[in-house]
Amino acid sequence: MMRSNRPAIGMRERRVEQTIALIALGMLAIGCAVVALPFLPALVWALILTVTTWPGFARLRTVMGGRTNPAALAMSLLLAIGLLMPFAILGLGLADNISYFSGVFRQLRASGPPGPPSWLGDLPLVGGTLVGAWQTILAGGLLDMVSPYIAPVSAWLFQVAAGLGNGLLQLALSVLATFFLYRDGEAAARRLVVFVERLAGERGRHLLDVAQATMNGVVYGIIGTGVAQGAVAGAGLALTSVPAPLFLSFAVAILSIIPGGPAVVMWPAAIWLFYEDRVTAAVFLFLWGTLAVGTVDNVIRPFFISRGADLPLLVVFLGVIGGAFAFGLLGVFLGPTLLAIGFTLLKEWTTARTEQIEHEADEA
Repeated sequence: MMRSNRPAIGMRERRVEQTIALIALGMLAIGCAVVALPFLPALVWALILTVTTWPGFARLRTVMGGRTNPAALAMSLLLAIGLLMPFAILGLGLADNISYFSGVFRQLRASGPPGPPSWLGDLPLVGGTLVGAWQTILAGGLLDMVSPYIAPVSAWLFQVAAGLGNGLLQLALSVLATFFLYRDGEAAARRLVVFVERLAGERGRHLLDVAQATMNGVVYGIIGTGVAQGAVAGAGLALTSVPAPLFLSFAVAILSIIPGGPAVVMWPAAIWLFYEDRVTAAVFLFLWGTLAVGTVDNVIRPFFISRGADLPLLVVFLGVIGGAFAFGLLGVFLGPTLLAIGFTLLKEWTTARTEQIEHEADEA
């Protein structure tokens, strides 16, 4: 009597159906990834914003009688005012500032290097020497050396200004996403803790705490310090009527990650004021850049970095530059934060493993 092969046929059909279902799910996952990928930097930055500002949200929710939705909406509006408005103003003014510098470069190429200021030769003892040095350096080929790079740098600056528009859209999406993260953040955090504890064991909660502390240290100690230094520098530049104050203050904020970086902008601006015979304004700007801008760096940065992690300068620098190339404007903030978290967690994990190996060696 022949056995029926219908069960075997049924198994093959189920396998075919399962294979088709897996392929469909894979294609769906790829489609979701393709759709979400352009917004991934904005969503990650929204998560960082939510984590670092959560204590403020918690206090605001308490003031509002424990109502989560109004508190989340109010906090998102505060972020919009504190982040979107300044960058919108910066974006509107930066294009004009870059146009000004491009015009200056073109004028230098057309008319040649400027002569020394009239007061330079009147200085006692060193006046003639300084005038001769001025003419030797500029007329001796400095402008010729710089000229080939003027056009590419000008084009790059215009690309930066154009990229601000996309950066503002990403930042707006981040602020919008914070509302939902504030609203549902506690439930998501509980699930994250369970997941990390299952993945990393007993050290999972500790690693999350280290990541949060590092995040706070970078956002406030590095990014916050840079924004504060740029704002203080911009006030001094505007008070002394230096051209393109928005662009220069933006440059100060970026260069603030380097020790002494703001001086690269502030001191040449003071020298330009000397050249324009505005000695009082030049002295004021030099002192403002040295004392006021420097105080922000010497007070705010150590306070917040000490509460987070002491990071190598290379990690922060690569984070800013690499983040800017990878994600545009948002990458300036996102890059150093992600690299700092990764570096700190790697350091924490390797330190714990090293201590465990040394302990086992001592017991043996």
